[in-house]
Amino acid sequence: MDNDLKETAWFAGFTDGEGCFVIYKRPGHGFAICFSIGLRADNIELLSELKTAFGGHLSFGMPTPKALKERPGSNPSWQWQIVRRTEVIGLINYFDKFPLQSRKHAEYEVWREAALFYYRHSTGSPTHGGKFVGRNPAWLVRLMESYTSEIKRLKQYEAQPISLELELLDNQLPLDNLGELQ
Repeated sequence: MDNDLKETAWFAGFTDGEGCFVIYKRPGHGFAICFSIGLRADNIELLSELKTAFGGHLSFGMPTPKALKERPGSNPSWQWQIVRRTEVIGLINYFDKFPLQSRKHAEYEVWREAALFYYRHSTGSPTHGGKFVGRNPAWLVRLMESYTSEIKRLKQYEAQPISLELELLDNQLPLDNLGELQ
């Protein structure tokens, strides 16, 4: 890609399809505010460009025997992940400039609010000497757990199955001519 990824909406559109906003509790280390994109291993160049533009780190993964059994043909993959506070803030600035357009926007809004609130109120830093310094108050832990639950809820696919018959009736198509629709 020749464009500066931070100055175009391309990455926002890509995130609508492939991005993942997560908050998770790290025992003894507070919470991690995380953004990631995982792709097949043959897409490493794209993930490397994203890493160059936005920071973060890359990790490689092979499908486990269980994954291969459940999903034959699973491929090795690379994951690009952002967890550092400064990089998360950089992503927030980007997505505020180039808003997401899909339902993922709702996940982003919760993630954004949680990140900014946590960074403002947490008492320790998970990167200070590799250990979490300080202890977050119980109210902050409960609030972060609520944010985590809300993001998980928003990730659930809530669409109702569509009946082909009803769709055909709505479009006033004759049901006896289904072969002609192909």
